[in-house]
Parts: sequence; C-alpha cells; structure tokens
Amino acid sequence: MTRSHDIPQFASAFVTQPNMHADLDPQRAILQISDTITAALGPEPIDLLLWFASGSVANHTEQIAATISERLNPRVQLGCTAIAVLHDEREYENASALSALAARLPGATLTPFHLQAQNISDWAALIADADMFIEAIGAPKNPRLFVLLADPATAPLDMGGEISISILRALNDYFPGVPAVGGVASNGMHPNANCLLLNNVTTHTGVIGIAISGDIDIEVITSQGCRPVGPIFTVTAAHENLIDSLDGEKPLALLQQVVENLSVNDRRLLHSGGLYVGRAVRRLADSDGAPGRGDFLVRGVLGIDSRTDALMIADVADPGDMLQFHVRDAATAVEDLELCLAPQAFSQPPSGALLFTCNGRGTHLFGRPHADTSTIQQMLATDDAIPLAGFFCAGEIAPIGAHNFLHTHTASVVLFRATTPQTL
Repeated sequence: MTRSHDIPQFASAFVTQPNMHADLDPQRAILQISDTITAALGPEPIDLLLWFASGSVANHTEQIAATISERLNPRVQLGCTAIAVLHDEREYENASALSALAARLPGATLTPFHLQAQNISDWAALIADADMFIEAIGAPKNPRLFVLLADPATAPLDMGGEISISILRALNDYFPGVPAVGGVASNGMHPNANCLLLNNVTTHTGVIGIAISGDIDIEVITSQGCRPVGPIFTVTAAHENLIDSLDGEKPLALLQQVVENLSVNDRRLLHSGGLYVGRAVRRLADSDGAPGRGDFLVRGVLGIDSRTDALMIADVADPGDMLQFHVRDAATAVEDLELCLAPQAFSQPPSGALLFTCNGRGTHLFGRPHADTSTIQQMLATDDAIPLAGFFCAGEIAPIGAHNFLHTHTASVVLFRATTPQTL
C-alpha cells in the first residue's frame, strides 16, 4: 500500500502585476506564494522550491530568498531572473511576476551545486579534469536528472568549436545518459544583468543546479518545434561548420532540388521562418532504421560559401552524419509539441512539471499567449492543471537522445511521477 505522504507532492503558486514596470511588492508576493503552497501541501517541510522572477520583482531576489527560507524553509531553493515566467496553463509576458514550484520528494536525494570560474582558462581546467568536475557537482553516483540555471555572460554552456570548454559536454562525458534540463537566465545578456539564487546565496556568475537521484520517476520531453522536409542526406565531406558535400554532391544543388519540390506553404515557411538543418544524433534502434523527427539536433543554416558552394551551419558535422533540412512556424511548433506529448496519454498524470521555453516563442511566434503551457496541460488530459512553473529562456538546456545540448526555439518539459501506482 502506498500512502499519500510516500509519493511526490507538488504545488505551484504565482503572483503578478499587469506589466513589467508595475511595482510588485516582494514581501506581499512571497506571503501570497507561501500561503498558497502551505494551503496545498500543508505545514510539513518542503524538499525543493524553484522560483522564477520577472519585471520589477526581479530586483528583489535576496529578499525573496530570505523570506522563502523563513516561511517555507525548503531543503533546497533554486531561482533566477527572467524576461517572462510561466505558471500552470498561463504565460506571463511583459509582466512583473513571480512563479514558484514546491515539492516534497520523499524518495529522492537532492544535491545542489554551483559551478563557477574566474576565466576561460579556469573553466577549461575544471571541465577537463573529471575528478575535479565530479567533485564540484557533488552528485551521487547515479543521478536521474540535472536541473541547471545559467548566467548568459559567464557560463560556457556551448562554445561552438571549442567543445573542450562546454559544461554540457562535460556532463555528457562524466555522467553519460543523464538528462540535463534548464535554461539561461533572460533578464539581460550583459554581465550582472541576472541573478541566480541557490539556497540563500545570490550570484551573478556561472551555473547553479541540482542533481536529483533516488526513487522518483522523471521524464524529459524536448520539442524543437521543427518539421523535416526533403530527403535524408549523408555528409560526405565537411570541415568546421562547413558541409562541403552531401551524398557526394554540392549542398547548394541538392538544396535547390529540395526547395523546388516543396509545397507552396513550405516555401512560404522557408522564406518567412528561415531554413534549418537537423543532424541525426540519436542512436538508431537497428542498423536498418532511418532517423525520425525526434532524432535530429536542429540548428540554423547560416548561408552558402560563395567560393565553394559549401553549406554553412550553426553546428559541426562529420563525414557519415545524416542531415535533413527543416522548417519552423507556429503551427509546426504546436504540432511538434503535441507529438512529443502524445505518449503521455498512456501514463498516469504527472505530479508536477517544469517548462523551459525559448523567449522567441510565446506571442512572438504564436501570435497568442499561453500556447506552450495550454498545449502541455491539454495533452496531459487531466481535470485540474498539473502544477507547473518555468520561464522564457535565453537558451534552453535539454537532451536529444543520450546527449545534452543548448538549444534555441525549443520547449523542454520535465514531468515528475511516483515510481509506483498511487494507491491507498
């Protein structure tokens, strides 16, 4: 028999003002947040509390953290500033808002950490040394999930060709197969524009996070919002970020053939939304299988080298890689998220959820508010909204296959469930 206090319990809460410049009293905001969480979960101690602040309330992170600690006393508290936040089925763009997700996780172990360094050389030394990096994380031997919040000006999440100083590459190497999710704080892109909060310590640098391990079911869903067009090609020559040939031919000639065979609507998408290329990164189930829609890491096409007709991409490909062109628009983004969530119909509803979505989505992409959050809640098909919190990121951290990447235009969802049926 599984008792209610043996299963994960989640509660979400928020408070908002109608625009980013409206004064949201942080003390009142925290009182409202804590009262909502206590009413939902009761007075017992909370294991984890994550919060995201936008607008004027983002200027009061230390006060937020101190008051949360006083009233709720969570074992681990994680927060950051953002351009906009999410709560349950709604997205609060252009608002002063505070969104929070609280959890009791009786079977889980939470390990907080802060990765920081003075300069790129120090980052390189930390990331290159497996023992030093693993010690800095401090995680148990078999973590289930990393949740990361990063400062855009100081955290080397993805250094392009300099992959040796990528935090995500280090996680892939030293914790193989463990998903990492989260986002880059989006209150601003210059140094000190964002605050990261780990327990009662505020910082403006590096990456903060938690490693979650133990008895809890965690599922990560990554929707890149794209649709493949044309055939799958094999890279036959490439260097750095240039694709010199596909299937033994010049990429420009093959791309022209793909465009000629597109529908009128897909040509419109190509011109309005740009062209993308997907590189297959997921290991196929069998040697004869072809990569499917969710197997590609999608990156932008930067152009054509006028001297060689090579294809310039925002990625690095090697001979033998499989590539396919992609398009993106609002309808495709909704469709892709729905497809990613469709298997949830066969699972019990999650107890709680996190959503890290791109600041280029929202009304910028969909022309209407709440597109991602409402799609998630509808696809989870429950009578009441799943407790959910998150924010609009300046870069989303999420896995494709067995590896973690930094994305743009992506929605990353984490679903938490009990590992056993919730019966009494």
